[in-house]
Amino acid sequence: MTHEGSLSSDSKDAERSLKNLRFPINLEVRFAKSIRAERIRHFIISAFVALIIYNIFAVSDWFILPDMRFPGLIIRLAIISPIEFGIFCLLYRKRTWFVNQPLWKAEGLIIGSGLLAVVGLAFIISLSDSPLHTLAHAGFAPMLVYGNVVQKLRFRSALVWSAAVLLIHCILLASGTNSPQAAVLPILQLNLATAFFSLVSNYEIEYGERKRFLMNESEKKLIDALDQSNKELDALSRCDALTGCANRRHALEYLNQHSTKANASMSAILIDVDHFKAYNDHYGHPAGDTCLRKVATTLEKVINSDTGLVVRWGGEEFLIMLPELSLHQSQIIAENIRAAIQALSIPHAGSQCAKIITVSVGVACASVESLPETYLDRLQEQADKELYKAKAAGRNRISPQLNVIASCHAKSSQ
Repeated sequence: MTHEGSLSSDSKDAERSLKNLRFPINLEVRFAKSIRAERIRHFIISAFVALIIYNIFAVSDWFILPDMRFPGLIIRLAIISPIEFGIFCLLYRKRTWFVNQPLWKAEGLIIGSGLLAVVGLAFIISLSDSPLHTLAHAGFAPMLVYGNVVQKLRFRSALVWSAAVLLIHCILLASGTNSPQAAVLPILQLNLATAFFSLVSNYEIEYGERKRFLMNESEKKLIDALDQSNKELDALSRCDALTGCANRRHALEYLNQHSTKANASMSAILIDVDHFKAYNDHYGHPAGDTCLRKVATTLEKVINSDTGLVVRWGGEEFLIMLPELSLHQSQIIAENIRAAIQALSIPHAGSQCAKIITVSVGVACASVESLPETYLDRLQEQADKELYKAKAAGRNRISPQLNVIASCHAKSSQ
């Protein structure tokens, strides 16, 4: 399967698992990692706010449970609140640790602290002899909303939370001896309905969060694919389609890159395959294309990317750009190139200088003194003049000849 097909398959698997609120394992890990820090921050802020509201509900105790006014305050403010506050402070102080842990650890702490508050309310109600104590069970409704909607627990965690709150609520209702029967069913229905609707909302919240994550992931993949395509297109736009060598555009970029230094110099080696038209006429154009590819491969073996750049200049001509090399150094490379191509021993029945493929080579060197476009043309013209001399001298040679340069150096040294 191709990489593109793999991405498509992953997307389909993610879409199928979205309704179950469970991605494939690799995607699930990325999703959890992406939301963990923000979720823990949300847990802490929401929990502190909820603790304040939990204590404000002591006002309801004042009217519904008059016999628990002061005991209720003690339970809420002196027992439950300090413990809850300690838990939230622990979560805050260790938030960096929790960010690097599975999310269920932080959620478990939040559920535990929430159940402590639920148990505290249940204890206050159970100790009251007020005939209105059944109405205090309505306090479980905002607790259900707190876990399912405000804290936005993961749906499976919300199910556990809701089941635990309703279980405590039902046990408390069943154990009440002086509960007005007319109020029991409405209160039970209220809390069941609150649990149901808040769970529906919780599901939609998580579904939407996962859907947005999935869309972001798809967008990232599209952007990455587009970036990769742009890179490939850019590379293709700078390469010759037949040989894979650089083209003129790449040559200009290369020259521009190496012309930033003061007194920068550039050598050019212009290579022409001898009697190539006769080769095409005798062997055919497909064979000619194969021949050019072999020549290009040989050139790139001699010239690595650290030394210079091989350019398909047009037709059977290649240009090699060598930065920071002297004319003598460039001629040594040029002679190595001529010899390497001759060593290929590609048959050439139509050649007038040999029965194998050979090349004529012109070498030039100059300092960079003008704009890249102008300088490249001027350097190529100089190399072309030397190439013409090599052809006029009988082909299968370089110009200026290496032995001529060597003798000139010897004379100058004397």
